[in-house]
Amino acid sequence: MTFEQLFTTLSYGLLFLPFLSAFTLLISLKFFGKAAYKISIFFSLLTLLTAASLALLFYKNSLHEELLFANTLYTLNITSLTIVMSVFVSLVGLVVHKFSIKYMYDEEGYIRFFILIDMMIGVILSLLFAGNIIVILAFWHLIGLNLYFILVHNYTREKSYKYGFYTYFTHLLADIPLFFAIYLIFKYYGTLDLHTFLSILDTTVVQNISFLGFSIPILQIIGLLIMLAALIKSTQFPFHIWLAYTLEGPNPASALMHAGIVNAGAFLINRFAPLFVHADFALHLAFFVGFLTAVIGSALMLVQNDVKKSLAYSTIGQMGYMMLEIGVGAFALAVYHLIVHGLFKATLFLGSGDVIHNARKASNISGKSSFGFFFGEEDTDRTPWFIHAILTTVAPMAIVVGIYFWLSGGLMHFQGDVILLFFAWLTGAQAIFSVYRSVLSKMWVMLFLTTLLFSIAIVSYLSIEHWFGGLIYTNQELSAAIFAAAAIPELLFYAIVSIALFLVVMGWIFAYYSEEKRKIKINELTGFYHFIYKTLSRELYILDMITIVSSKLKALSLALNTRFKY
Repeated sequence: MTFEQLFTTLSYGLLFLPFLSAFTLLISLKFFGKAAYKISIFFSLLTLLTAASLALLFYKNSLHEELLFANTLYTLNITSLTIVMSVFVSLVGLVVHKFSIKYMYDEEGYIRFFILIDMMIGVILSLLFAGNIIVILAFWHLIGLNLYFILVHNYTREKSYKYGFYTYFTHLLADIPLFFAIYLIFKYYGTLDLHTFLSILDTTVVQNISFLGFSIPILQIIGLLIMLAALIKSTQFPFHIWLAYTLEGPNPASALMHAGIVNAGAFLINRFAPLFVHADFALHLAFFVGFLTAVIGSALMLVQNDVKKSLAYSTIGQMGYMMLEIGVGAFALAVYHLIVHGLFKATLFLGSGDVIHNARKASNISGKSSFGFFFGEEDTDRTPWFIHAILTTVAPMAIVVGIYFWLSGGLMHFQGDVILLFFAWLTGAQAIFSVYRSVLSKMWVMLFLTTLLFSIAIVSYLSIEHWFGGLIYTNQELSAAIFAAAAIPELLFYAIVSIALFLVVMGWIFAYYSEEKRKIKINELTGFYHFIYKTLSRELYILDMITIVSSKLKALSLALNTRFKY
């Protein structure tokens, strides 16, 4: 067998195996009963081995891109991105399968759950490899449909199918902009082949369309539509609420959902990466929405008293970080982020049951809330102003480091590095919050841990984007062009940096002079602090608004049915 034949066989075999597993389980259920799960475990292991073998062949032969059955409905567009993601998805799939053996054993529809998980793995892998844009849309839709069936696996619970419908409806919304993007691609570029479309972007004259008296480049509109589809699918504000209310689903489903399904948006954007060189507005939108989602998700995480719900809002915040990275042009860093976060969050969800079980037996659980840190619910022998001083002064230091190391690389790339350094500082700050609450107040210990955590965060953000970018994007010109497209006007950029530095200094002053006022308990909050806590605890009232709108629409539907029943 030649290399081409082996590579083709492994590629299509990888996509076929999960569906074959689901079909085999379906027909063997009445013969083997619950023991049929072993078939699913075998195929899941075989899928991982096939993905690893494909990766070995791809990198051993120094391939950058491989097209199979090009310009047909069955086109596979295999790149470094799809290879890396296929290994990641197959690995998470195997872990979820193994965990489900005992966790789901007493649940009704035991084998049905394994069938649905197999189908989901097959759908995600097919989305990764598809080279025809229509096929990409089909599997993009099937992710939402299959997720609905997984979430309502226990259909006897009212909340399961209620919030399962919320999830499916949100994913349907993500299909709409992608559908219109595909329509515009076919109308103006005459192709449905992804590789062909991306290849002609730099050689084709950019066409404009008129809208409300404005002439807008068609690539800006296509990029914006694809970005909207990705933002909705990736739980960005205000389309995030479905993820926080999918907790009625089984833990293995939550692990798969947080490790892989919510990352589909970031993968779609990376799949169309060359397009965003010509669609800078979409990148700016991603930055703004990602920043907003990161802040809201992290804040809502702090007020939750449910482990799984806290993890859900943590995922929302991390998806915001990931989209922000895309917004500054660090596409490769976003892929690395989604892989590492996926592995980390899958582990947390699979272990959340043990955490809850052990917490119920523990007698030394602290009564403090994480949110109380910001309102001064600390021990009186600590020095909170000192911690705030460290956290706020490192931000300008990080910016100075970014200027020193990256200014020679040009302002466009420099902007992205400065912003990533800022979020390296923010990541370190979040770690310090945890350290502050768990470590004795020895000053030298705090200084050492602070320096260590910030060093790790800053070095990681600076190095991973360049190292992993070389693995995912071998075309360095493309990476540079994306960074350039993500850059904002120099005057606006320096204005934002100046405002950020001003807010940092004001935050330091506020933290120092309000120390006495901060020594209060959560149940004693008044005024503005109470308003913040109440708003966050009600999750910004988004679910309340959805409930009101749903009830009004239901009442309207009943009225219309009664009025026109004859």
